[in-house]
Amino acid sequence: MKIRIFIVSLLSVCSMLSGILLINCANKKNDILVGDWSPTTVEIQGKTMKNSDLGVNNSLFDLYFTKDGRCSVTIGGIETDGIYFLNKSSVDIELNDKNQKLCFQRRTLTMSLNYGNADTLITFVRTE
Repeated sequence: MKIRIFIVSLLSVCSMLSGILLINCANKKNDILVGDWSPTTVEIQGKTMKNSDLGVNNSLFDLYFTKDGRCSVTIGGIETDGIYFLNKSSVDIELNDKNQKLCFQRRTLTMSLNYGNADTLITFVRTE
């Protein structure tokens, strides 16, 4: 009987430790995203331009990620809060029950959207 209690107790402790490790690993995985991301280039209908050449204020387009899986996305000056999930080559963002997948490679994020009836790619880099 004592052995059974010991085994159950040991399994409980192992289970709690595993949970703690998983949470810490998930938070460390998000570290690469945490902070403010600003646009560097915009591609509209196949033509690429630097954000600075467009004369667009960075506050119109911005991404902000927190360590706990929350994010803030500003598109066209409208800010929306949501949650995100980091995958190997993408970041999945959920905003107002809608999903947006951003391509993530070489420390850049690329958002694809239809803005002003034009297919648009916005490339972001982390600024903080």
